[in-house]
Amino acid sequence: MSDENDKIEKNEDSSSEKANYEYDLLNIPNFNDEDQRAFGSIRDKYLVFNKKKDIILYPYLFIPRTPETPEPEIYDNKRCIVVDCKGNDTEEHYQHIMHIMLPVANFLRSAYNLDRTPEPISSYLQGVFTVLTELLSPTADGWNKDKIDIELVENTLEKLSIQAPQVSKFMAEVGMVRYRAKYDNSRIEHVASQEQLDEVFKTPLVMIDFWADWCSPCHALNPILKDLSHEMSDIIKIVKVNVDEQQSISEKFNVESMPTMVFCADGNEVSRIVGVKDKDSIINEIMNVKKSLSGKD
Repeated sequence: MSDENDKIEKNEDSSSEKANYEYDLLNIPNFNDEDQRAFGSIRDKYLVFNKKKDIILYPYLFIPRTPETPEPEIYDNKRCIVVDCKGNDTEEHYQHIMHIMLPVANFLRSAYNLDRTPEPISSYLQGVFTVLTELLSPTADGWNKDKIDIELVENTLEKLSIQAPQVSKFMAEVGMVRYRAKYDNSRIEHVASQEQLDEVFKTPLVMIDFWADWCSPCHALNPILKDLSHEMSDIIKIVKVNVDEQQSISEKFNVESMPTMVFCADGNEVSRIVGVKDKDSIINEIMNVKKSLSGKD
């Protein structure tokens, strides 16, 4: 922290004519297709706002774009929280902002309800809020300070670093961490006809994922299936059938709710899973099906 503080002070001492300081920026990965779908869905829920300027954190927060001034700042349209952003009028920039603002909105809601937030998250957020309050104090009109308490920030950050593994483990254990795919969907085939499905059935073991675009659980399942299509490609082939576009295939397999994953061997159903399951549960079912088929050989 002291080195960073010295860096800022050096900039202030030697750059009186320079309005733009250099800071380390967050390097957030680009959104994947699941992030993009969620991003678009949130924006489309609001009717009155500028989709190319404003941000909506439904239903918590509206962040309007500040109008341009006659004499804009030297970094106007060129500064983002992400390194190498293509510019503040690009779709990429809005995705970067949304990537940060959604966790911030959740944080603010939790900060207001620390007395009703479970441990270890409650204590962790209390520390985060302490650091943010101190760092933001020079820009606050209500509790403005001309000097940051570096010792307070450093001590709190040290405690947070110790708490972080416990908080992360708790988040994962209670299902609060969204699964993110490591691979793309290049190995998942989208079935558009019965003839195409017949060709697919030439593969010894096939999983058919029956889904719909309006089905939120289907989209939640998709990242898991992406990874399995790569990690278990030597065991099973995964295909997807849109129930709205391929009603005859859906009726043939008596699909009544989504998502439904049907396991087929030689074109015949041998098992199915209805509803969203975690990755381990799906892997276990795949292995059980493989084992049962091996026993018939």
